[in-house]
Amino acid sequence: MTRAVDLAKRAVITTEDLTNIPSGAKNLIINGDMSIWQRGTSFNVTSTQYTADRWQTQGQTWTGTRSTDVPDDFQYSLDITAGGSSYGTFAQKIEAVNCKHLVGKTVTLSFYAKAVSGQTNCFVVLKVPGTVDNWSSSSNAVNSQNISDIGSTWTRHSFTFTNLPNTVADGLLVQIFHAPDGNTAQRRYTGFQLEVGDTATPFEHRPYDVELARCQRYYELINDNNYSSYGVMAGGTSQGFAGYVDYKITKRATPTITITGSFLIQGNSNQPGTTSMGTNGIGKRAVYISGTGTGSNVTNGFAYNLLDVNGYIKVDAEL
Repeated sequence: MTRAVDLAKRAVITTEDLTNIPSGAKNLIINGDMSIWQRGTSFNVTSTQYTADRWQTQGQTWTGTRSTDVPDDFQYSLDITAGGSSYGTFAQKIEAVNCKHLVGKTVTLSFYAKAVSGQTNCFVVLKVPGTVDNWSSSSNAVNSQNISDIGSTWTRHSFTFTNLPNTVADGLLVQIFHAPDGNTAQRRYTGFQLEVGDTATPFEHRPYDVELARCQRYYELINDNNYSSYGVMAGGTSQGFAGYVDYKITKRATPTITITGSFLIQGNSNQPGTTSMGTNGIGKRAVYISGTGTGSNVTNGFAYNLLDVNGYIKVDAEL
């Protein structure tokens, strides 16, 4: 075989080749497989908060944990145990920039569910915000559907919603809950997928690093531990220091920063701790940190590495 013929054969792309290329963009749900848990893996929910990344509770009291009881091809599920009067509600808000193409379209939501004990019904609601990405104002239900029995073994369920309104361009919320009957109910969920069309296609498994990066657009926990460097600080007067800490991923909006735990700065043969740290400027790509070192070991004009002892920085740009 000549080299020209060999190269020509290698250049042929079949239909099968094209259909097997993972697009990574079919599923509008982020962390649908419950693989990312930056905030922890066990939660006692008493108000609105996040559990698995991008999944927000909706104000009821329940416990949520990461479970390894899963259907085939998945690693984790979200286990919810809700008290007798709790709806066990959780939801994901989809950013408006990812919803513009949904106006007038048909979409299908699919997921795997398993009832461990208690009520086996399940309700699914789609909602739109009052204004673009603004969920603090009133939201409006687009449509709702329900399952009377999600089953005691892992089962995939799907719901189709047609002719989405113009307001879906402002964002979309996918909400899951059950009707309480006075008894404790425990169920598990994973494999959430929202896609354009009237058919639930096979779940789109994205690489872990891709899914993590998508989650970090909204929330990032910086906690490398083991005295890892967060960034270079410049020593100032009166034991002060300041410098930038970069995020791994650009945030969707200016985030809220929370600094917790112990840090130290290292340089000039010294390793003083910090008595205080705060923010002097917050951007979508980095935060400007300033603080004060302990003792008299910070030298004006010298460079220092900001290291964590048991500290962390929360970067929150959730919807």
